[in-house]
Amino acid sequence: MVTIKEAVSSGKICDWNYHLITESANDIIFTMSATGKFFYVSSSVKNITGFTPEEILENCLKELVTEESFNYITGVIGTFFSKLQKGTPVKAPVFEIEILCKNVSTLWVELNVNPVFDEEKNFRYFTGTMRDINDRKQAEERFRIAAECTNDLIYEWDMKNNHLKWFGNIDEALGYDQGEISETLNAWSERVHPDDLQAVMKKIENYRNTGDIFQAEYRMITKSGQIRHWKEHGTPIFDDVTKEISRTIGVCSDVTDKKESEKALKESEEMFRLIAENANDVIWILDASGNTLYVSPSVENLRGFTPEELKSLSIEERFTPQSFQDLMELWNAFFSTFKKGFIPDVPRTIELEQPCKDGSTVWVEMHINPVIDNEGKFKFFLGISRNIDKRKINVTIQPTTISLLILI
Repeated sequence: MVTIKEAVSSGKICDWNYHLITESANDIIFTMSATGKFFYVSSSVKNITGFTPEEILENCLKELVTEESFNYITGVIGTFFSKLQKGTPVKAPVFEIEILCKNVSTLWVELNVNPVFDEEKNFRYFTGTMRDINDRKQAEERFRIAAECTNDLIYEWDMKNNHLKWFGNIDEALGYDQGEISETLNAWSERVHPDDLQAVMKKIENYRNTGDIFQAEYRMITKSGQIRHWKEHGTPIFDDVTKEISRTIGVCSDVTDKKESEKALKESEEMFRLIAENANDVIWILDASGNTLYVSPSVENLRGFTPEELKSLSIEERFTPQSFQDLMELWNAFFSTFKKGFIPDVPRTIELEQPCKDGSTVWVEMHINPVIDNEGKFKFFLGISRNIDKRKINVTIQPTTISLLILI
């Protein structure tokens, strides 16, 4: 609060010293009545708005700002005076408004006003400054548009007052009505899963102390009680004077679908492992180069090799010469006609002879299934090998038995 005695000298609003300061400033400095009539405006107004000080003095504030900005100022100043009359302590208002320029364009400025009182504490006029923040507002607008084009929630955390400004609809993301979640750190923390809150707050405290990049994964609870998984990444902004973290710009990504997919994949892999490790048949996965990516433990019962020993063998060493040739014919037929997203119509079942660790051989029936990814590209062959030695023996001896019966 400034008194009239402190603001004027010899009954004049602006003395020589005041002019020395104001005329050297880059910001617009002014004095103004409660109705918006200007008493004084610094010459810097021309550099910023194109209007001369004389042109500004001929108008009131209403003629120099946009209608929306004027209505906003009127509301805030009205509240300000109401609190003053009640004796309530109140800080001088600071606005971000659009002012009109002489070339008909508009300009964003930060308006800071301070009331001046006489010795009887009667209001006399406002003194204040206007600072050009147009570049900042344009950057914020570009930032806002970018934020609206992503599914992530971008935030700016003022760490001095724990104000948390969201660029993105956090209310909608957590199932609330617009405006239900206040822009404070407490409002955010109240919606962090209780089992995760302590660990996250500990990370925040460490982040305050170290100034390292902030990273965390935690669960959020929606209004309906559903659990969402969030992944957060924050970058510190340091104060030029204190060198301490003053703000954080960060991104919160909802990774619930990814988490659920990973869980489903893990469960699927576990189920596959249990089936493969308890099956009598041999289950295997082969890549496009013939390398074994996986083979079930049952291969040891079938051929005597452990899975690790079998993986060390080349694809040619895993078959007898004739069976290897038969397999390669099928292999080449598949890859010579395979196209992205199209699986060739080649046999999926083949009977092959394979060597065992003890030097013997065994006949197997292989069921081969090519697997492609979401883009239609080949990933690997998933197959099952089944022992058909007894069947092959029966087929071999059957003609001889028939011949003997005829001779008898």
